Amino acid sequence: MKAIVFTQSTTETSQYTADMMAKKIGITPERFLEIEPLLVKYGLLNEDSLTLDDCIIKVYHKWSNPEIRPLLMMAYQFINGRQCYYNFTCNRTKPYFEST
Repeated sequence: MKAIVFTQSTTETSQYTADMMAKKIGITPERFLEIEPLLVKYGLLNEDSLTLDDCIIKVYHKWSNPEIRPLLMMAYQFINGRQCYYNFTCNRTKPYFEST
């Protein structure tokens, strides 16, 4: 969750290595490399490669995905809220599903 929040709080031009991303979100680089494929798969990070001194370095930057923001706000309410959520409809006359 911290990785998702961090990626959505950076600018489009910010680029990070795996070590820097891990440091920014407070996890080990090994753990970041475990979750990195999911972040890329779900469109939260974009992976690029840079060649510096004949060495290829993977860098990551935010993939613009505005659909994630409402999900994060809802998740925050469920995680941090001390309320009870329920759905009560007392005026239904038919069931939601009918048996066939």
